[in-house]
Amino acid sequence: MKHDSRKLATLVALASTLGIAAQPALGERYTVTDLGTLPGYANSFVWELTLNNNGGVGVYANNPLNPNAFSGDASFLWHAGKATRLPALPGATDTLVTALNDRFEAVGFSGADGLLVHAVLWKNGKVRDLGTLPGDGYSIAINLNNRDQVVGDSFVADDPKNNFFGGHHAVVWTHGDIRLLPSLPGRGADDIAFAINDNGQIVGQSGPDDGHIHAVLWDEDGQVEDLGTLGGDSSFAIGIGPDGRVVGGAQAADGNERAFVWRKGVMTELGTAGDDVFVEAVSINKQGQSVGISAANLTDLTAARATMWEEGGAVVVLQTEISPDSGWQLLGAASINDRGQIAGYGMHNGLYRAFLLTPKRPDD
Repeated sequence: MKHDSRKLATLVALASTLGIAAQPALGERYTVTDLGTLPGYANSFVWELTLNNNGGVGVYANNPLNPNAFSGDASFLWHAGKATRLPALPGATDTLVTALNDRFEAVGFSGADGLLVHAVLWKNGKVRDLGTLPGDGYSIAINLNNRDQVVGDSFVADDPKNNFFGGHHAVVWTHGDIRLLPSLPGRGADDIAFAINDNGQIVGQSGPDDGHIHAVLWDEDGQVEDLGTLGGDSSFAIGIGPDGRVVGGAQAADGNERAFVWRKGVMTELGTAGDDVFVEAVSINKQGQSVGISAANLTDLTAARATMWEEGGAVVVLQTEISPDSGWQLLGAASINDRGQIAGYGMHNGLYRAFLLTPKRPDD
């Protein structure tokens, strides 16, 4: 997952505010599957929301150890043990899949190294350039639903690698036609749409380019609502469930980032794993389970822990729910589907690899 902590949120819960302790290990609840990589690539990762309800996962492969390198990525769809490479736009050197729907349609971006890219849609094995708003040079597709709607970001920056903040416009493509989403009144300049559900509800961020962004919800009519913060200056919404529950990250009064769930006008802080100071929830399923990341700092990827928050508020460090002999270090959880499967990334035998966790059946 490649993003700044307040934007394309990759690194990543009620428990801390209610005094609920992290849930103890329940044994080996999940089997873990290495999703592999493409020939010629060492590593693989997943963006947020790349797992569908059929167990398919959108995966990107690269060679740099830094998953935020934005350089030389190639992408594939993984399903039932088979990897299918996704085509790039003509001349592209960096192609990254960001989301997959239940019809195995995928979105992401493709173009030159860095963020000199265009949003793309993959459908029936072909890649389509979704384009940009008039006057913008670049775009990124971040999520899609099962109703031919795609959301993301259209932006104007001449050099996005050095100027990724400011000049961003949250957009939705419907049947391929792009539309600008409104900013919060008096804010704008740094708007991104991160996720959309099948009801057409969209979540993301809106704010000035000074870092004081706010999580927002756009309803099916395009009206924008400020979801607030947890006492700090900023927040951003990354995932939305089928019932309209929203998850993301928000700055608390102490300046640290906390995960939240928002429902019917109320933002509630989710718990942390230990004393971690950087916590994000990125995906929520219909059962109310959410997943993300809990980390001791923002700079050391290996200090992060893939985390799940149960509907009742308990915090689960997913490392404790797999075999201790698996050879895995689970660093980040990126998506949870309605079957309870979880996609994420971690270290496996010394390499960064995407994984899929599948709940064990009682007779396993």
